[in-house]
Amino acid sequence: MTEAWSWGKEFQFGYYKHPPFYAWIAGLWFKIFPREDWCFNLLSALNAAVGLVGVWFVAGRFLSGWTRLAAILLLALTPFYNVMAIKYNANSVLLSAWPWMAYFFVRSLETNRARDGVLFGAMAAVSLLSKYSSAFMVFACFSASLLHPDARRYYKTSAPYVAIATCLLLVAPHIWWGVTTGWPTAHYAAGRMAFPYGMLLLSVVTTTSASIGLHALAFIALVACFRNETLGFLKRAAIGFSRRETIWLVLLAFSPSALTLLSGLAGIARISTNFMIPVFFMVPIVMLMASGTELTFEQFQRITRIWTALAITALLLSPFIAYATFAYEQDAAKEPRRELATEVTRMWHEAFGLPLRLAAGSQAYGHGLTFYSPDGPSEFIELRLDLSPWVSASRISREGLLVACLVSDHVCSESASRLATLETCRFKLTLARMFFGRRASPETFEIFMVPPKALSCKIHR
Repeated sequence: MTEAWSWGKEFQFGYYKHPPFYAWIAGLWFKIFPREDWCFNLLSALNAAVGLVGVWFVAGRFLSGWTRLAAILLLALTPFYNVMAIKYNANSVLLSAWPWMAYFFVRSLETNRARDGVLFGAMAAVSLLSKYSSAFMVFACFSASLLHPDARRYYKTSAPYVAIATCLLLVAPHIWWGVTTGWPTAHYAAGRMAFPYGMLLLSVVTTTSASIGLHALAFIALVACFRNETLGFLKRAAIGFSRRETIWLVLLAFSPSALTLLSGLAGIARISTNFMIPVFFMVPIVMLMASGTELTFEQFQRITRIWTALAITALLLSPFIAYATFAYEQDAAKEPRRELATEVTRMWHEAFGLPLRLAAGSQAYGHGLTFYSPDGPSEFIELRLDLSPWVSASRISREGLLVACLVSDHVCSESASRLATLETCRFKLTLARMFFGRRASPETFEIFMVPPKALSCKIHR
């Protein structure tokens, strides 16, 4: 998440790992809100909520009443829209982008208006500028349009062509960036595919199994909703899938997940459950529509009770989960990112009496330095100029540079040493996180403080 901020504060038409849109959102968000964890969590929650609103609008084209609401709640029962959505990244941002792309696509099919085509093209561009895998959703829309009962009429209007033109126009700056920089995103993706095929195949199997498991609670809610009629509901939905007037919508709903899994089988990508975060948003809508179901208020209440139980349980358990995560030092819980950023910024001020403008470090800590430091410095990513076009040798000379390397990260230390000058301060710093009175295992860093031009480093420790 802090990587998104690190990129977004330096407006570019692309970044070395991903296209830029989700980073732009993070950069813009923190021009308005303070750089605090709760604000980032708020952005994550808002992103998922915007997606659910989009699903609501899509559902409104095919469902009504309690059935329309049920489609939303069934999604909210999946971890994709709660636990996994709280991590804002290039996958979760598609929770908000894809439903709105689908909505304006359906609108353009129904109305044939150029305005809806423009909006469809704009949302397709937003999706592609967030993650290239959005091409699967764009392809699903194109395929669905060919199978739509009014396909011939649609392609005789301007709607699909202005959609294509709008998308290309908005994506053009990123394409230009890719051409002029040698497509670093493609090189990064290629590096992520350098795995034995057996490992890629295993990732498809585990992702498929996990995706089924992550829908378990939604399926339980369906069983609770229909009770003895569950099997009949599933049969009606299956029959409805094959109807000529429905098949285009089935393709729209299921193509993104199928194409994602096929990309893994083809060795194009090593997929994971994160890839599946945005792909299922249409499934409840299509199942309810194809079955011809109209839910009663009582049936809807059964789903609501399960969702309410989940929300209350999650709320009650969250403090204990947080403490256990910290106590057992899971994930990044023990990493003193804020502590490091606060302390080295204080020391920089003490040494030079100037704001900290450039910082770098072992990967997670480099992102943390720029986000948690009160000065909000630019990140010199991996101490590489090709990954950080906003950094130059003259800027380092003019503004100075602070680097914090884990003592075990020899690559970071060696890179920092090559940038050190005779005036550079170099010392070790040990820090540890505290949480509810418990102290995590300490981490030791090697700190390099390259002073701005004409200044010398004076640290009193």
